[in-house]
Amino acid sequence: MAVPEDSTPRNPPGTCETGSVPTLAPVVRATTTADLVVASIRDAILAGRLQPAETLVERRLAEQLGVCKTSVREALIALSAAGLVTGSPNRGSVVREPDAEDIRQAYELRGLIEP
Repeated sequence: MAVPEDSTPRNPPGTCETGSVPTLAPVVRATTTADLVVASIRDAILAGRLQPAETLVERRLAEQLGVCKTSVREALIALSAAGLVTGSPNRGSVVREPDAEDIRQAYELRGLIEP
């Protein structure tokens, strides 16, 4: 008996082409409060609302953002690892000032990207 073209067998939803192993949805990274604080502070730095050499006070940032100091502290550690802020014990965190090498690298990258 011939099978009409429009009724060809299809894999059930949630299975691979072989039909043996169900497919999994991509894992969505959970967004923590610290991640949201990182994004907010990063945006403020890049937009110039937080100036180079400006001291970042955890308590004040926590109040402004409506979060706990722990989330701010975690965010500042992440931003320090990303190179946007510098931190030192007993002195707090400061928005990092770009040096001549940073500016040179930015212009090199810009030259590669722009025609």
